[in-house]
Amino acid sequence: MRYAQLMQGGAYPYPKHDIAPDKKNADWCMQYARAAFYDWSFSYPKGMFANNGGDYDKFRMYALGKQPITPYKRRLGVDPITDNTWLTVDWTVRPIISTYRDKAISRLMRDEDQIVATPIDMLAKSEMEEYYADLRAKLAVRQLIMETNQELGSHPLIKLQSGEPMDIEELEMRMNMGEQFNRSKDAELAIALGFYENKYKIVRRWWYEDLFDYGVCGYREWLGTDNKAKFRRVDPQCVITNYCRKSDFSDLVHAGELIDVPLVELATLTDKEGNKLFTEEQLTEFANSLTGQFGNPKMMGAQNTIIKPYDKFKCKVLDMVFYSYNDYVYRNGKDEYGNNDFRKADYNRGKKSEKYIRKNIQVVYKCKWIVGTNYCYDFGLQEDRKTKNNPKEKGYTSLPYKFFAFNFYEMKAQGYMERLIPYLDEYQLTILKIQNFKNRAVPSGWWIDLDAMENVALNKGGKNMTPKELLQMFFETGVLIGRSKDAAGNPHGPNWKPVIPIENTAASELAMFYQDLIAIIQRIEAATGYNDITSGDPNPKTLVPGYETANTSTNDALYPMQFAENYLTECLASDVLCRMQQGVKKGAVEGFAPYEGALNKNTLTFIKVSPSIASRDYGIMLQEKTTDEQKILLLQQMQQDIANGFLDASDAVTLINSHNPKQAQQIWAYKVKKNKEIAQQNELAKIEAVLGLGSPIICIPDPVIFNNTSQNGNTYLWDFGEAGATSTARTGVYQYCNPGVKRVSLQVTSGGVTTVYGPQDVKIGALPDFILGKDSNDTTLMICKGDPVVLNAFGSVSKPAFPVGVSWFPKGQTSDTIHVSASGCYSVMVTDLVSGCSAEAKMEVKICGEKPKAGGTDGWDFGTNVSLRFSGGSSTPSTAKGPMKTPEGVAKMTDENNDLIFYTNGSRVFTKDNSLVATGLNGDTTQIQGVAILPKTTCKGCQSEYYIFTFHRNAAGENQIYYSIYDRKLNGGLGGVSIKNQFLSPAPSAERFGVAIGGGDYYWLQTQDVNSTLLRTFKVSKAGISAPIEANAHSAASGKTASTHFSRDGKVLAIAYSAPPANQVDIYDFDVATGKSTFRYRIPLVSSPYGVEFSADGKMIYVSIPGASTSQIWQYSIASKDSTLMQKSTSLLWSGPGKIGALQGDPSSGSIIYAAFQGSTSLGKIVNPDISLKDSTRAVRASFVRNGLNLASGTTSGLGLPISIVLTPKPSSTPSIQQSCDGTTYHFKVSQDLCDPIKNDRLDWKIYRSTLDPVRNADGLLVPVNPSGTLLYSFTGTEMTYDFKQAGDYVVTVAISNSCLTNYLLDASAYHVELLDPFVLPPTFTFICKENGRIGPTSVPPVAAFTYNWSTGESTRFIQVPKPSGKYSLQIKEDASGCSITKETQVDFTTNPLSVVKEDGIICNDKPIQPYVVHIKPSPATLQVNWQANPGIISGWNSKDLQINRSGLYAFTLSDSDGCVLQDSVTITDKCDAILIAPTVFTPNGDGHNDVFEPSYNWNETNATYPKSRTQLISLEIYNRWGEQIYSSKGPVFAWDGTYNGAKVPQETYAYIIRYQAIDYPEKGIQEKRGAVVVVF
Repeated sequence: MRYAQLMQGGAYPYPKHDIAPDKKNADWCMQYARAAFYDWSFSYPKGMFANNGGDYDKFRMYALGKQPITPYKRRLGVDPITDNTWLTVDWTVRPIISTYRDKAISRLMRDEDQIVATPIDMLAKSEMEEYYADLRAKLAVRQLIMETNQELGSHPLIKLQSGEPMDIEELEMRMNMGEQFNRSKDAELAIALGFYENKYKIVRRWWYEDLFDYGVCGYREWLGTDNKAKFRRVDPQCVITNYCRKSDFSDLVHAGELIDVPLVELATLTDKEGNKLFTEEQLTEFANSLTGQFGNPKMMGAQNTIIKPYDKFKCKVLDMVFYSYNDYVYRNGKDEYGNNDFRKADYNRGKKSEKYIRKNIQVVYKCKWIVGTNYCYDFGLQEDRKTKNNPKEKGYTSLPYKFFAFNFYEMKAQGYMERLIPYLDEYQLTILKIQNFKNRAVPSGWWIDLDAMENVALNKGGKNMTPKELLQMFFETGVLIGRSKDAAGNPHGPNWKPVIPIENTAASELAMFYQDLIAIIQRIEAATGYNDITSGDPNPKTLVPGYETANTSTNDALYPMQFAENYLTECLASDVLCRMQQGVKKGAVEGFAPYEGALNKNTLTFIKVSPSIASRDYGIMLQEKTTDEQKILLLQQMQQDIANGFLDASDAVTLINSHNPKQAQQIWAYKVKKNKEIAQQNELAKIEAVLGLGSPIICIPDPVIFNNTSQNGNTYLWDFGEAGATSTARTGVYQYCNPGVKRVSLQVTSGGVTTVYGPQDVKIGALPDFILGKDSNDTTLMICKGDPVVLNAFGSVSKPAFPVGVSWFPKGQTSDTIHVSASGCYSVMVTDLVSGCSAEAKMEVKICGEKPKAGGTDGWDFGTNVSLRFSGGSSTPSTAKGPMKTPEGVAKMTDENNDLIFYTNGSRVFTKDNSLVATGLNGDTTQIQGVAILPKTTCKGCQSEYYIFTFHRNAAGENQIYYSIYDRKLNGGLGGVSIKNQFLSPAPSAERFGVAIGGGDYYWLQTQDVNSTLLRTFKVSKAGISAPIEANAHSAASGKTASTHFSRDGKVLAIAYSAPPANQVDIYDFDVATGKSTFRYRIPLVSSPYGVEFSADGKMIYVSIPGASTSQIWQYSIASKDSTLMQKSTSLLWSGPGKIGALQGDPSSGSIIYAAFQGSTSLGKIVNPDISLKDSTRAVRASFVRNGLNLASGTTSGLGLPISIVLTPKPSSTPSIQQSCDGTTYHFKVSQDLCDPIKNDRLDWKIYRSTLDPVRNADGLLVPVNPSGTLLYSFTGTEMTYDFKQAGDYVVTVAISNSCLTNYLLDASAYHVELLDPFVLPPTFTFICKENGRIGPTSVPPVAAFTYNWSTGESTRFIQVPKPSGKYSLQIKEDASGCSITKETQVDFTTNPLSVVKEDGIICNDKPIQPYVVHIKPSPATLQVNWQANPGIISGWNSKDLQINRSGLYAFTLSDSDGCVLQDSVTITDKCDAILIAPTVFTPNGDGHNDVFEPSYNWNETNATYPKSRTQLISLEIYNRWGEQIYSSKGPVFAWDGTYNGAKVPQETYAYIIRYQAIDYPEKGIQEKRGAVVVVF
């Protein structure tokens, strides 16, 4: 097939991968190569290199300054035939960009980085941790030796080896700063050798050039025939890849290069047996198909024996690699060094064996396809690809190509050249324009008067010279001859010059071109990061001020190239390291070591002996090299410390040669600090995290104990590195719930001096923070009934790559997912099987519409087979026969729904259905309160574990405290004991536990040391079991002890004692927040007590006193803290036969207190225990019924009853009806969505004129009485509003519908409605000139009982309010329904409440006018008016209408009956219009009377009030009868004397035009008056 035909062909599909490996032959490989080539060439969107193929040549030509000149000529419109100004232009391209390109790349090449290898995967990290563990152990031994020497008085300084850390603290600091261990350094040395052998610097230079020109670069790596790591730069123009979206090409599936291969080279290729791959006929066929293509000749040469017809031909070969998948069988074995070695095996796939593993593994295939033919060679599986050695691990392999592109989109990269080409074109065009302009510009010269030079004879053959000849003479000699007269013989004039210089203006225009050129260069410099400071070798002294800015600018411009190069270098380093190990191991098999002598022995051994380096991730990264100048500066700074003996010289040399200057300075500072401390022999406190079993990781939820070895501290403050996580205890104890690195510090204050130790970084947890919802806050899931949901432990957080265990609550499933269809709490615990660390997540699943439980089923199991069950919140239990027998000590635990979980006598553990799930606990069943249970709170899971505390006697007979852990997840959710008999406290204890609730997530366990007053109170929380809070009891537990008990709320503690020394009960106030007990008083007793119990409200306490034949129960009121009042309340409740034991309130409400009697078939009970026997106001008081509860047949009571805590039930999430009202209008809505977050779709409301039925219906709902006959109103909507017309009793119901349920009824709600109408509170109260006033409603509703509530706090109908003004509100509230109405009123106080409406006026004083009336309108209208005296007043002195006759200010006073006064005035302004009077006749006869025509413009009447000028004349014009103007004046005189041009005018009529302006009304503008005047002599 010809290449041209291939280009026009149809699509080529990729081959299938799911076939046997032996089917992946030459045709299969060639099919993949052809399909990849087609995609690259034709598919949309095109491949990056097909897209850019033509551009790449263009970019490189521009970069080298060799772009073609023809486009410039075309853009300039050059026409060499008609425009000769372009003839002398130099069309050579100015290679300006090559200079900037070289400088940019040189700048980047100067910034050398150093390879740093840091283990970051689990396997490599374990090697590093092993190295550090050995070093840490050595340092611990050294520290011990130093401490021993100090005790012996010898010098404490132990000589250290060069470069070693001084102590563990320095080791930790180095590790935190990234200090390398030996294998990391060996890896770096190996990489450096591989880089050197493959001329990495040249490859790096090529990368920068490719990035600058194309925006993309890459490399190919392989294992050479000499078994050495090889790599080279890949030309982007030749690359073919699949369509990639990521700039790092991490989604690469195949890659290859399109290369030119001479056919003579193909002729030399042979297979493994030495046979030629291609025959002469095939090569000739290739040549025939390639004629005229790829630069080949258009026809072949003649055949001869020396020169083949195809010798000058070349073909295109696609060298392709690509991913596929093969199914392999591996056999497990060991290599020569003892490492696991899984190797492919010939194995019958149907057979099963533990030694064999089958796995579908990603592999790489190769193929070299001769483009345009049906031939390929060098195809098949690429055997040398690096892969993990263990098929059990996730397959790891990669293609030998790596690329990186910036500004990468749709397979197109944009390098610097693409952005610079427009600037380069403008630059070149500007250069050409400058040259052309110079050619067009006229030089400086002269203007010559040719007329002056005509017909000048210079004796040249008697002929006159022509002007041209004279000009020639001028240019040659500088002499110009002409005439000083014109052709008529007249002189040219005094200023005439035959020659005038002409100035050239080209310079200014040329400057504009140069400014454009400079602007273009500046843009190029900005794009390439070039500036005078960072390019070249600047003088640092002169350039310091601007260096940082310039350097930042350069770095920003070149950052994309630097980032791409760093990424590829890091990838290449990792590839080289893997290839080197591959080569070393292959060389060992073949009998030689390729790097023998080139690498030191340790490094070579590391590469040879280590398991596959490909299985490790050394976190290759680049770090800036330390320069010689930095080393010298560091040494100079260290000199003083070396001289003072604070730094060893060998350590200084090691630090100076460190590749991390910052780390070196930190270690140097640390060494100096520690040596100074040793020299001064100061002992400082240290913080040590007790990690347990040497593990470097603290597991969640295990508590962490921080030891404090500081001396003489008075106060302590721990900061555990989380918000609000502090402690003031000497020893820090804290439980972390979130993984991560925590910074822990300790602040110690001693003698007024505070010292801070730390912070120290502590790693918490090895697992991520798992969640079952969308995020950590999403812990509730609402589902529809019958619509199960799947919970996935790894749905939001990926499953770790290392082995983990999974355990679900409540049934203990171990799968990754569980199906849930029932409501409840579900949690998952994920455990790292190596470290033992775990992480939890929970989800509360709710079923939409599921009714909350009315009460769980609690239970008591005690005595001989007694089993009681309290159901539905009842205080009276059912009785049955159970499996447990115990004489005294017993405990039980319920969940938050008051459902029994399990019970125990301290030896055996039973579930709520009486199944025995554990034995062998070391508790003593004969002790009065020898067992207790408290929840083991969890960080983020459901409550699934519980502590069982027991007393166990040691060899000396002393009670010591132990604990076991009950786990509900065990036995498929049935429950069981996961941990047994863990030692807690060695202190000898009295035989009683006290338990109390502290808060939502912690509890209290209290004991008392035997024969001691020491009380020990343990806090049981997420942090585990704390160190005990120690306090002194008021009495010692020296004899036979009795019970201890907390009130239901935990705030009061009672401890009973038996003589000796005394029979008594001590009462304490207990702080549930701190665990502190404060003694209140003692209750003396007549005989030894056994049990104590509180009433439900904690105000009464009962004490049982057993006797040999007669027992008693005593009652005491402890409502008062006054011991005298308590003693006065003492009452004997009961006395009778039988040996009484424990007292215990029922678990439901505590409304009944039960009493145990040894061997009895019934329990006694105290009813109404909260009522004192001495309360004479109560008809019903506490009483005791001896046979209050008959036990089941075959069962008898012992002395003990189960002690427990009462957990707070979960709050109900069922919505309720909420009502609000204003007056007679009531509003009803539901408090929340029925099944949040499922939204309510529909609410159907009903109002009934009825009351609630006292008995719930069959569905357990409250409903109205006679609903069908009392329905008043129905409504559908989110909120119902109803305006009641009558007072009375009403019932409201609502039915909710959503996507899960339809018409779900809530409990009906009853309301008594009173109509709050009428209620009138005036909106305003105004008090004039008063200091206070009385306000209140004028009407109130006729409701029997309602209250007033003013905003002032007063509760009467009327109130007195003082100044100043303000707003007041009054609420009236109907007591029965709680409905209310609130209204506001504005109270105004004013000392001048009077007001007046008035208007200023205008009067013309010049005119004799009628009286002018001034009118005012006072408010109120009844105000008294008084005008002040004014000569202009005619009448109306005390009237609202005042008559005046002239302008002026007229003042008045307003007053009312309260004595309030308002003074004001009205202004009347004098303004007159213009006055203009023109005579109709005048006699200019010189008799002194009426001799001129002159307009009059002043008011001159004799009765004018204030005559003044009102008119300004502008002009006067006189015209005769023919329209001829005979007089005109614009002032200042406006008088015509009857003449024209000095002669009297004829006696007749003349027209005039007078223009004037009103002085008082300038807004009227210029006015005209036209008329006629008669001249009479």
